[in-house]
Amino acid sequence: MMPQTALSASEKAEQTAVEDATYRLDAMISQIQRLSRIVEKLLQLSRAVAGTGFRRDKFDLLPVLHVMADELDRPQNSDNPRLMLETGCCTHLSVRGDMDATGILLRNVLENALRHSPPDSPVRVSLALADSPMGKDIISRTQAQDGTGSGLAALRQQPEMADAVILTVENASPALPDATLSKLTDPFVRGGSQAEGSGLGLAIARTIARHMNVPMQLASPIPGQKDGFMVQLIFPQDAA
Repeated sequence: MMPQTALSASEKAEQTAVEDATYRLDAMISQIQRLSRIVEKLLQLSRAVAGTGFRRDKFDLLPVLHVMADELDRPQNSDNPRLMLETGCCTHLSVRGDMDATGILLRNVLENALRHSPPDSPVRVSLALADSPMGKDIISRTQAQDGTGSGLAALRQQPEMADAVILTVENASPALPDATLSKLTDPFVRGGSQAEGSGLGLAIARTIARHMNVPMQLASPIPGQKDGFMVQLIFPQDAA
């Protein structure tokens, strides 16, 4: 009969081998999943750059936003969702563009905010009409922050944007240097976060937004704050 000490050592060695194999298998699966996500992002970017097949249909932006929020956050965090949606009294917001492309745009912006902010921090998503009190406050704060013509005055100079829909996504983050912020929508550029990512999400979002004539603005820090990161999208409303 094998001594008890030898048997224990043998069992321990076998257990260690199994744990090592499991660890390596998990690492391989994780790497394959990461590569699959990168391939998916590259395909999205390629299609967005080509700009083929973009539609100009009228659709409701609210359900698209809610579907993306549910898919990315709420089922996993039903008791403590991180995506905090604020839509005011709006029950529907009709815009014109490609609904599927808009879904991809929103998914990439929301994924970016969730991935590159602390795990327990909220991501605030607000949707408002430009001429509403909430919309005016958002744009005025943005204009005061950057001093450019991207704020309320610029919208008033464009009649087609007077009743635009403003989507703002804000997440916790250290303030980014201007040099980094200006290149953040370039492919494979990252903002210094240690979170896993491909560096393609905001590049895809920017490309789709350009094809849809949707102004997209980045800000860090968040206007009126000392830190944080903000993405602002302005959709022309279709009130007809």
